[in-house]
Amino acid sequence: MKKMLAILSLIPMAAMAATIERENSWVIPDLMFMDQDGDGIADQNDQCASTAVGKIVGADGCQLPVERVGDNQLQIKFDFNQSVVNTRYIPDLQGFAQILKANPEVSIELSGHTDLIGTDEYNQALSERRAQAVAQILINQFEVPSRQLDIVGYSEARPLIVGDAEDARAQNRRVQAQLIDYNQGEQFLKTQASD
Repeated sequence: MKKMLAILSLIPMAAMAATIERENSWVIPDLMFMDQDGDGIADQNDQCASTAVGKIVGADGCQLPVERVGDNQLQIKFDFNQSVVNTRYIPDLQGFAQILKANPEVSIELSGHTDLIGTDEYNQALSERRAQAVAQILINQFEVPSRQLDIVGYSEARPLIVGDAEDARAQNRRVQAQLIDYNQGEQFLKTQASD
Protein backbone atom coordinates (compact mmCIF):
# COMPACT_ATOMS: atom_id res chain seq x y z
CA MET A 1 0.00 0.00 0.00
CA LYS A 2 2.85 2.37 0.83
CA LYS A 3 4.41 1.57 -2.54
CA MET A 4 1.13 2.38 -4.22
CA LEU A 5 0.91 5.74 -2.40
CA ALA A 6 4.51 6.54 -3.30
CA ILE A 7 3.81 5.78 -6.96
CA LEU A 8 0.61 7.82 -6.90
CA SER A 9 2.46 10.74 -5.34
CA LEU A 10 4.89 10.73 -8.28
CA ILE A 11 2.12 11.07 -10.90
CA PRO A 12 1.59 14.83 -10.30
CA MET A 13 5.36 15.36 -10.55
CA ALA A 14 5.49 13.48 -13.86
CA ALA A 15 2.62 15.57 -15.16
CA MET A 16 4.43 18.73 -14.07
CA ALA A 17 7.62 17.57 -15.76
CA ALA A 18 5.69 16.92 -18.98
CA THR A 19 4.18 20.39 -18.74
CA ILE A 20 7.58 21.97 -18.17
CA GLU A 21 9.07 20.09 -21.11
CA ARG A 22 6.23 21.23 -23.37
CA GLU A 23 6.58 24.83 -22.22
CA ASN A 24 10.33 24.71 -22.80
CA SER A 25 9.72 23.41 -26.28
CA TRP A 26 7.78 26.60 -27.01
CA VAL A 27 10.62 28.79 -25.81
CA ILE A 28 13.20 27.42 -28.24
CA PRO A 29 11.30 28.40 -31.44
CA ASP A 30 10.63 31.84 -29.96
CA LEU A 31 14.38 32.44 -29.81
CA MET A 32 14.49 31.97 -33.57
CA PHE A 33 12.27 35.06 -33.91
CA MET A 34 14.36 37.48 -31.89
CA ASP A 35 14.20 41.11 -32.91
CA GLN A 36 17.27 42.82 -31.49
CA ASP A 37 16.60 46.23 -33.00
CA GLY A 38 12.91 46.21 -31.97
CA ASP A 39 11.49 47.00 -35.40
CA GLY A 40 9.04 44.09 -35.45
CA ILE A 41 11.00 42.07 -38.04
CA ALA A 42 12.64 38.81 -36.91
CA ASP A 43 16.44 39.02 -37.04
CA GLN A 44 16.59 36.13 -39.50
CA ASN A 45 14.57 38.23 -42.00
CA ASP A 46 15.99 41.63 -41.06
CA GLN A 47 18.31 42.95 -43.76
CA CYS A 48 18.88 46.15 -41.76
CA ALA A 49 19.52 44.82 -38.27
CA SER A 50 20.32 48.17 -36.68
CA THR A 51 17.28 50.25 -37.62
CA ALA A 52 16.84 53.17 -35.22
CA VAL A 53 14.05 52.77 -32.67
CA GLY A 54 10.74 54.26 -33.79
CA LYS A 55 11.48 54.20 -37.51
CA ILE A 56 8.98 52.69 -39.92
CA VAL A 57 10.30 49.61 -41.67
CA GLY A 58 9.23 47.35 -44.53
CA ALA A 59 9.02 43.56 -44.52
CA ASP A 60 12.81 43.37 -44.98
CA GLY A 61 13.45 45.40 -41.80
CA CYS A 62 14.89 48.38 -43.65
CA GLN A 63 13.63 51.87 -42.96
CA LEU A 64 10.94 53.07 -45.33
CA PRO A 65 11.09 56.62 -46.60
CA VAL A 66 7.83 57.59 -44.90
CA GLU A 67 6.52 60.43 -42.86
CA ARG A 68 3.66 60.26 -40.37
CA VAL A 69 0.98 62.64 -41.57
CA GLY A 70 -2.18 61.87 -39.62
CA ASP A 71 -5.80 61.99 -40.73
CA ASN A 72 -5.77 65.66 -41.68
CA GLN A 73 -3.27 65.45 -44.54
CA LEU A 74 -6.07 66.29 -46.93
CA GLN A 75 -9.27 67.68 -45.55
CA ILE A 76 -11.80 69.40 -47.78
CA LYS A 77 -14.75 71.16 -46.13
CA PHE A 78 -18.17 71.51 -47.73
CA ASP A 79 -21.06 73.92 -47.38
CA PHE A 80 -24.33 72.59 -46.01
CA ASN A 81 -26.04 70.12 -48.36
CA GLN A 82 -23.35 70.62 -51.03
CA SER A 83 -20.95 68.28 -52.80
CA VAL A 84 -19.15 70.90 -54.91
CA VAL A 85 -15.49 71.41 -54.01
CA ASN A 86 -14.72 75.04 -53.21
CA THR A 87 -11.97 76.45 -55.45
CA ARG A 88 -9.93 77.49 -52.40
CA TYR A 89 -9.02 73.78 -51.98
CA ILE A 90 -7.56 73.37 -55.50
CA PRO A 91 -3.96 74.17 -54.38
CA ASP A 92 -4.27 71.57 -51.58
CA LEU A 93 -5.56 69.00 -54.06
CA GLN A 94 -2.77 69.81 -56.50
CA GLY A 95 -0.10 69.31 -53.83
CA PHE A 96 -1.69 66.09 -52.69
CA ALA A 97 -1.90 64.86 -56.29
CA GLN A 98 1.82 65.48 -56.77
CA ILE A 99 2.58 63.29 -53.75
CA LEU A 100 0.32 60.51 -55.04
CA LYS A 101 1.77 60.61 -58.54
CA ALA A 102 5.31 60.47 -57.16
CA ASN A 103 4.37 57.41 -55.09
CA PRO A 104 2.30 55.10 -57.31
CA GLU A 105 2.35 52.25 -54.77
CA VAL A 106 0.39 54.36 -52.26
CA SER A 107 -3.39 54.04 -52.13
CA ILE A 108 -5.71 56.36 -50.27
CA GLU A 109 -9.26 56.23 -49.07
CA LEU A 110 -11.22 59.37 -49.84
CA SER A 111 -13.87 59.35 -47.15
CA GLY A 112 -16.88 61.61 -47.42
CA HIS A 113 -18.70 62.78 -44.28
CA THR A 114 -21.82 64.75 -43.43
CA ASP A 115 -23.30 66.50 -40.43
CA LEU A 116 -26.30 65.19 -38.46
CA ILE A 117 -28.97 66.96 -40.47
CA GLY A 118 -30.85 64.76 -42.95
CA THR A 119 -31.92 61.14 -43.18
CA ASP A 120 -29.40 58.33 -43.05
CA GLU A 121 -30.04 57.46 -46.69
CA TYR A 122 -29.67 61.03 -47.90
CA ASN A 123 -26.51 61.65 -45.87
CA GLN A 124 -24.96 58.40 -47.11
CA ALA A 125 -25.49 59.43 -50.73
CA LEU A 126 -24.25 62.98 -50.01
CA SER A 127 -21.07 61.69 -48.34
CA GLU A 128 -20.38 59.47 -51.36
CA ARG A 129 -20.97 62.39 -53.77
CA ARG A 130 -18.51 64.53 -51.80
CA ALA A 131 -15.80 61.87 -51.95
CA GLN A 132 -16.48 61.35 -55.64
CA ALA A 133 -16.21 65.10 -56.31
CA VAL A 134 -12.74 65.20 -54.73
CA ALA A 135 -11.70 62.06 -56.62
CA GLN A 136 -12.81 63.53 -59.94
CA ILE A 137 -10.63 66.59 -59.44
CA LEU A 138 -7.62 64.44 -58.53
CA ILE A 139 -8.20 62.20 -61.54
CA ASN A 140 -9.35 64.67 -64.20
CA GLN A 141 -7.41 67.82 -63.35
CA PHE A 142 -4.26 66.38 -61.80
CA GLU A 143 -4.05 62.97 -63.51
CA VAL A 144 -3.90 60.81 -60.37
CA PRO A 145 -4.50 57.18 -61.40
CA SER A 146 -7.94 56.08 -60.23
CA ARG A 147 -6.45 52.80 -58.93
CA GLN A 148 -4.84 54.83 -56.13
CA LEU A 149 -8.20 56.09 -54.88
CA ASP A 150 -10.82 54.23 -52.89
CA ILE A 151 -14.01 56.28 -52.54
CA VAL A 152 -16.25 55.70 -49.55
CA GLY A 153 -19.01 57.60 -47.77
CA TYR A 154 -19.45 57.44 -44.00
CA SER A 155 -22.49 59.68 -43.73
CA GLU A 156 -22.59 61.15 -40.21
CA ALA A 157 -21.07 58.02 -38.61
CA ARG A 158 -17.56 59.45 -38.02
CA PRO A 159 -17.84 63.02 -36.79
CA LEU A 160 -14.76 65.09 -36.01
CA ILE A 161 -16.77 67.01 -33.42
CA VAL A 162 -19.80 65.55 -31.67
CA GLY A 163 -22.73 67.90 -31.37
CA ASP A 164 -25.32 69.77 -33.35
CA ALA A 165 -23.92 73.30 -32.99
CA GLU A 166 -23.25 75.00 -36.32
CA ASP A 167 -19.46 75.01 -35.89
CA ALA A 168 -19.48 71.25 -35.11
CA ARG A 169 -21.68 70.54 -38.12
CA ALA A 170 -19.40 72.65 -40.36
CA GLN A 171 -16.33 70.68 -39.24
CA ASN A 172 -18.08 67.38 -39.94
CA ARG A 173 -19.02 68.24 -43.55
CA ARG A 174 -15.78 67.08 -45.15
CA VAL A 175 -13.73 64.69 -47.24
CA GLN A 176 -10.56 63.28 -45.73
CA ALA A 177 -7.77 61.26 -47.27
CA GLN A 178 -6.45 58.30 -45.32
CA LEU A 179 -3.75 55.92 -46.43
CA ILE A 180 -4.75 52.31 -47.10
CA ASP A 181 -2.91 49.16 -48.16
CA TYR A 182 0.38 50.53 -46.88
CA ASN A 183 2.03 49.49 -43.64
CA GLN A 184 -1.13 47.76 -42.36
CA GLY A 185 -3.33 50.79 -42.88
CA GLU A 186 -1.43 53.09 -40.56
CA GLN A 187 -1.48 56.78 -41.32
CA PHE A 188 1.74 57.09 -43.30
CA LEU A 189 2.61 58.78 -46.51
CA LYS A 190 5.67 57.82 -48.53
CA THR A 191 7.98 60.73 -49.22
CA GLN A 192 11.05 61.23 -51.41
CA ALA A 193 13.70 60.98 -48.70
CA SER A 194 14.10 59.28 -45.36
CA ASP A 195 15.76 60.47 -42.16
